Amino acid sequence: MTRPTIIHVITKLENGGAQRHALHILKNLPKDRYRTILAYGPGGYLDPQAQQLQNVELWPIPDLQRSIGATSDIKALLSIRSKIKALKGQDILVQTHSSKAGVLGRLGASLNGVTARIHTVHGFGFHAGSTSLSQGILKLIEKSSSRLSDWNLCVSQHDLRLGVRHGLLQEDNTSIIHAGIDLDAHRRDPKKGKALRDELGIPKDAPVVSTIACLKPQKAPLDFVRFARRVHAMVPNCHFIYVGDGDMRREFVNEIESTSGLSANFHFMGWTDRIVDVLSASTLFALLSLWEGLPRAIIEARAAQLPCIVTRICGNPEAVQDGVNGLLVPPGRPATAAEQVVKLIRAPEMMELLRENSAQDLDKFHIKHVVPQHIELYEKLLAS
Repeated sequence: MTRPTIIHVITKLENGGAQRHALHILKNLPKDRYRTILAYGPGGYLDPQAQQLQNVELWPIPDLQRSIGATSDIKALLSIRSKIKALKGQDILVQTHSSKAGVLGRLGASLNGVTARIHTVHGFGFHAGSTSLSQGILKLIEKSSSRLSDWNLCVSQHDLRLGVRHGLLQEDNTSIIHAGIDLDAHRRDPKKGKALRDELGIPKDAPVVSTIACLKPQKAPLDFVRFARRVHAMVPNCHFIYVGDGDMRREFVNEIESTSGLSANFHFMGWTDRIVDVLSASTLFALLSLWEGLPRAIIEARAAQLPCIVTRICGNPEAVQDGVNGLLVPPGRPATAAEQVVKLIRAPEMMELLRENSAQDLDKFHIKHVVPQHIELYEKLLAS
């Protein structure tokens, strides 16, 4: 009997939650049940991880890139269409991730009459529009593309509600599967934390605020530097660790260097796989994004028993309960976030209470649930 083919389409394998989510699903789907394929735009940080996947076919599509371009987008669409068309005489399920791949992947799948099309929303792309007009155009594209889905997945309740409210999703063919992490692998490791502090020259009694975020507008990296500047002014021995990189690197570094005295306490690590080391060296975790799906980084921080100070946007309040395991702060106001962090640093009893509550209701974000939930959906769609 021919195995059904499962194709995941993603724009670029950047070091992000959507990308790691897709790679995890493909890696762990039972290969005796499914033929698995990854279609992606090459040139991303996680390309080597994709190339190490066992029994997963890779379809690198050079024209599938983040930036919008009529010629490259049409070429990418035609490439996706032709590759799917070559898979004749079998059940094919195509699952797309995020906005660009969601449009081109679903359209390419629809032109070939595949068995089922699933789109996973990792935060809506229209947030990236710089004007109301551009946001309106992006919403229109999202709405038109939604008609091509047999099923939609969201990683947060917020995105489901937002999508329904804007007519981008229908409740009768949308459900939630959280993008999980391996909670056990992210447990706090004091030895690794101490080793990293020693390596970076951070005193053992100094408070450390860390974050994990790519350097792009969505994550508001300049707000994090302004936040660090304000905290440092009130708590001079506080240190900051930033894990991430991206298009805003030059602006980001300039912002750090423009503040007298901050550079010595600000540790910009770029991308690193030493996430447990970073979180174990930290006292608090902060994420000041302007929009999100539901960030894996918050769950990783909670697994490492860190109180989380995050913006009150999108899926963040589903990951952090205000006053229980962290604090919610308004987006775009780094000074307010800084004031809340300083209050926590000066209130160790409150800090300890938030730390003790970090594991509360965390199992629903465990990565062990992700693949079984996808298999259940796949089988439902293949049977129908």
